[in-house]
Amino acid sequence: MAISAYDAALIFIAASSPVAVYRAREEPLSSSAFAMAAYLNLLALFLSVKLLDTTPPADRTRRRRLKAAVLVLGTTLQATFSYRVCKLLPLSLSLFLWSAVVLVAGGGGWLLQSVDGGQ
Repeated sequence: MAISAYDAALIFIAASSPVAVYRAREEPLSSSAFAMAAYLNLLALFLSVKLLDTTPPADRTRRRRLKAAVLVLGTTLQATFSYRVCKLLPLSLSLFLWSAVVLVAGGGGWLLQSVDGGQ
């Protein structure tokens, strides 16, 4: 039985997340908390995408809720990483990065509300 790309990604995340937490042991507690929060967020995102892929097109209400969950989880993951990276960037690049987060979240929300996608 072949391993799907979804399973391979989960295996990679499951293997690399404990390594990230281990490397953060010397850092403040916030680094370990960040690594665990990102790991849990990624797991929830992968689960939501898997559920969305397996939900029949006829179940429009469930698909819409799952799309919203994917949007929220993706946005929180992007915002979490942006927050960590912006500590290292100059103000102009930080503003650019946060504007990208807002544009992606706003555009995703708009698409979720206005475009049916044929489903």
